[in-house]
Amino acid sequence: MARRSPVTPDVPTVAESVAPGFDMAASIGVFAPGGTSRDIVARLSQAINAALRAPDVLERMAAIGMEPAGTSPAEYEQRLRADYERYGALVRRIGMRID
Repeated sequence: MARRSPVTPDVPTVAESVAPGFDMAASIGVFAPGGTSRDIVARLSQAINAALRAPDVLERMAAIGMEPAGTSPAEYEQRLRADYERYGALVRRIGMRID
């Protein structure tokens, strides 16, 4: 993340300590099988986003340093594609391999 966690405000970010400009956030998503109807995907997305806005869920997530940012399926797909390009380029550049 580009900013310090509210749970550990005294711990510097990676960008502050060793890699200026570094910005990476964890992403947790829900996936459905290919071919799932758009109506079902939309209903799942609405239900998940509603749950993420529930006060008790927000409180529990905040207690462990998580900040839910519910999105639409299209927005999440766009993020995944951008991450794939970003990290794929890094993997290729440093020659990372799984043996």
